[in-house]
Amino acid sequence: MYKQNRSQIPFPQKANSVTYTPALHLPQLLQENEMRLTSITGVFFLAGVVSSLVAAPPLARASLYLAAIVLGGVPILREAWEAITAERRLTIDCLVVVAVVGAVVLGEWWEAAAVVFLFSLSEMLEDYTLDRAHHAIHALMELSPEEARVKENGRETTVPIESVAVGAIVAVRPGERVPVDGDVIAGNSTIDQSPITGESAPVVKVGGDSVYAGTINQQGYLEVEVTRPAGENAIARIVRLVKDAQEQSAPTAQFIDRFTTYYTPGIVVLAALVAIVPWLAFGQSLQEWVYRGLVLLLIGCPCALVISTPISIVAAIARSARSGVLVKSGAVMEVIGQTVAMAFDKTGTLTQGRPGVTDVIPFNGHSEAEVIQMADRLEHRSEHQLATAILHKAGHTDAEDDPSQLHTEEIEEFEAIAGRGVRARVDGASYICGSPDYLYALGYDVASHQKTITQVQNAGKTALLVAKDRQIAGLIATMDSLRPDAQPTLTAIGAMGIDPIVLLSGDSKPTAAAIGAQLPVNEIYGELLPEQKVAVVQDLVAAHGKVLMVGDGVNDAPALATATAGIALGGAGTDVAMETADVVLMGDDLSKIPAALQLSRKTMTVIKQNVTIALGIKALVLLLTLLGLASLWMAVLADVGATLVVAGNGLRLLHPNG
Repeated sequence: MYKQNRSQIPFPQKANSVTYTPALHLPQLLQENEMRLTSITGVFFLAGVVSSLVAAPPLARASLYLAAIVLGGVPILREAWEAITAERRLTIDCLVVVAVVGAVVLGEWWEAAAVVFLFSLSEMLEDYTLDRAHHAIHALMELSPEEARVKENGRETTVPIESVAVGAIVAVRPGERVPVDGDVIAGNSTIDQSPITGESAPVVKVGGDSVYAGTINQQGYLEVEVTRPAGENAIARIVRLVKDAQEQSAPTAQFIDRFTTYYTPGIVVLAALVAIVPWLAFGQSLQEWVYRGLVLLLIGCPCALVISTPISIVAAIARSARSGVLVKSGAVMEVIGQTVAMAFDKTGTLTQGRPGVTDVIPFNGHSEAEVIQMADRLEHRSEHQLATAILHKAGHTDAEDDPSQLHTEEIEEFEAIAGRGVRARVDGASYICGSPDYLYALGYDVASHQKTITQVQNAGKTALLVAKDRQIAGLIATMDSLRPDAQPTLTAIGAMGIDPIVLLSGDSKPTAAAIGAQLPVNEIYGELLPEQKVAVVQDLVAAHGKVLMVGDGVNDAPALATATAGIALGGAGTDVAMETADVVLMGDDLSKIPAALQLSRKTMTVIKQNVTIALGIKALVLLLTLLGLASLWMAVLADVGATLVVAGNGLRLLHPNG
């Protein structure tokens, strides 16, 4: 049973990551050597039991039991020998070998055979349950098609997915799975991204949008330019991260591994004392106490204890991955549920990251429409986010590809100054749209409108002044808006007892305060440089211990790394997010964070239950042994039962309602 760290069962892989091995289902398992050998052992054991019941000759009974012992015992003996010679340690297999040999010496043939059969059965069932957990994510790997329809020179050719190069154009018809990661260059449709991001609603995709391999094109025709080779697409990266996570032991599992290193030799010593001391000190029957010592050896097998943590952690990681949340290790799965305080980046995390126009305030007799029209004439040439907000306010959409068809004015001397504004001559008139400081530096009468500007800025908004021919025509206020799920997510987190919840922002303090006022946060920090965000997180860790940081995985990388654990949003298309954070939300759904915290807490509860079950059953059988009421087969059967209960309890975490 404990031949290796049970969290390190081989993980399935597919051709576009390495080599794919399908999950072991029961019909396939029946064909495995282990199953066949266990079955044959069971047949000989049951035949021996029947021969005993019908009073067959002793030689016939012994021969059947011996056949069961040899067939089922050779693999156990081999594992025990390798553990002793190669690893220099005693394992569960060693305890079983000693118990079986002892039973044979005492003439307890049927019990020796029972121990071998039950132990082999327990090992097989343990491997099966762990495989179920490890392979629970294998369905995701099957999502990526093995072929793609490449379009070249007007013709479509179906080729293996591994041969599709970056830059190739792939055609995706309605109802098909997208075979590659890429950008839409023609067509529009809605895409079911739930296999990758966990989003419940389809997402509209138009020219320039990214799509991911394994997602489902619903009704439109798309042409996609490949941006990643098959082995590096979103699915392949998810699988690699889950594989790595499942191979990293959680702290509880590491503790149990260390514990069993000393525990198993301790059981051997204790069993030896139980076998010999009553005989030497009190003249008790040597055979009776040797038998009890052998029972104690089997009771000491920590099979259920060893499997208690890995089965739970692996199941929880697999379940998270299927819902679009990647947890990068067992250690992270444990620690996020112990979170005491949380810090959230503002822009792009709690807010949309896309400012919108909130107010248009005209000056000097101009109308709102005139102010927007003036700004529109300039901003359609700018690529700044504020320019996009103004264009949307003017009624333009992302679908309009050619601004020249909308703006036919003669534009001369166009100039964009980063962080300041834009200016140009349009049909002979001079236009400027920029920050109050920029216009003040150019000599405009900003002071006359300072009261309005201050009111806008104190409300957390960005003020842009629009001027024509040396006169300020109006003010446009923009502000980033909250994500719809930001407020309910933070409310749910607060209800879980996490306090404080802190907002971190590089924006001005009034802007940060305006956003923070709409959220259930305890502290608000504005005007933070990246290193200052790190300092705030360090202070939180020093004051509260377990601190979780949530950011976009790009600008917040240092703070994410400083926190006890970091969560990054939008990992499906972001390499930085996958590399930086401990937990990656493949979509941008903040509501998955409380669910991840709850799953971590539930996982720790299940682990505690499993450890209690494993130790409780051992303690009960140990008491029966000391009272002379337990037998070898009872000890093994108790271990089998505990292992099955623990495995089943851990596997509950695979199911949302488990």
